[in-house]
Amino acid sequence: MNIILKTKQAQIIAECGLSHGGSLSKAKNFIKLAKKNGADIVKFQTHIAEKESTYDEKFRVKMSKKFKNRFDYWKKTSFSKSQWKELILFAKKKKIFFLSSVFSVEAVALLFSLGQRVFKIGSGEFFSKDILDKIIQLNGSMIISTGMSTNNEIKNLIKYLKSKKAKFVIMQCTSSYPCDFSNVNLHMIDYFKKKYKCLVGYSDHSGNLMAPILALTKNISFLECHVQEKVTLSNPDSSSSISFKELNFLSKFKENFYISKKNSKIDQKDDVAKLLFKNRILFSKSLTLKENKKKGEIITFANLTMKKPGNGLKLNNLKEILGKKLKKDKSNLRLLKLTDFEK
Repeated sequence: MNIILKTKQAQIIAECGLSHGGSLSKAKNFIKLAKKNGADIVKFQTHIAEKESTYDEKFRVKMSKKFKNRFDYWKKTSFSKSQWKELILFAKKKKIFFLSSVFSVEAVALLFSLGQRVFKIGSGEFFSKDILDKIIQLNGSMIISTGMSTNNEIKNLIKYLKSKKAKFVIMQCTSSYPCDFSNVNLHMIDYFKKKYKCLVGYSDHSGNLMAPILALTKNISFLECHVQEKVTLSNPDSSSSISFKELNFLSKFKENFYISKKNSKIDQKDDVAKLLFKNRILFSKSLTLKENKKKGEIITFANLTMKKPGNGLKLNNLKEILGKKLKKDKSNLRLLKLTDFEK
């Protein structure tokens, strides 16, 4: 389903990571919550410990003692092929696009065999040419994070991908957890779009809504946020995640942003004014008398004022009433009419 890379609006990716802890039921619940709170895409991580790690891999942050090392962590939180199939079908049933990060060629092959054609490349796998080449070989599409890459490395990769006619999106990203706002570097979104003429997105690790909201206003293709139901010490992404309540706010902001953008025509002001004509009558004013006047009195400019509503005589009607006599007694709490005056 490569069409996902050609979307007209930013697609919000709710990243589960490994917060499911290897529980299929928790992973399914995450899918339900992601859909309920407005995400367009639900994302997981497909780890095959033996193909991507060793016993020497240390933890990035302090983890539960039930995990001996990161290899053990990947092993105990991974799903089997049949479980991945179950999750993919569950996401399809819930009508939310399924996406997963791949960390080995074998993970790419596994997901491809289950019908996946779009793959997320995490910042660490930016340098894994074997994985990228495998996806290109399979005519798949890539959403590539750049969280640990230099400008020169990004330039060289994009040059390579274009030479291979690869389908890809580059994601501005900073791989610190949480990422301080001073290092978010949202200006890189505009730089990438202008320099490389490619689709660009933003992957957030700040753990709050400020950066994602600002990123959405830059007309990105994808917005990825780590999302958690509960903050737990056993999850290394806790500090860089938003809540489902915040995800809901973000999705509503996106919806309203595109409504506003769609209706950003100059002549829309006139269209809206026509729709609000009744309110205009209600809130604007018409000519009335400052004080009650008797039949036969001549009306001067000093006798007049403006009061609501606005469906009576206006200032451009002054020539028709100044110096004219009243045909009858007139209250200052009634709007003036041309029929109030002698011809």
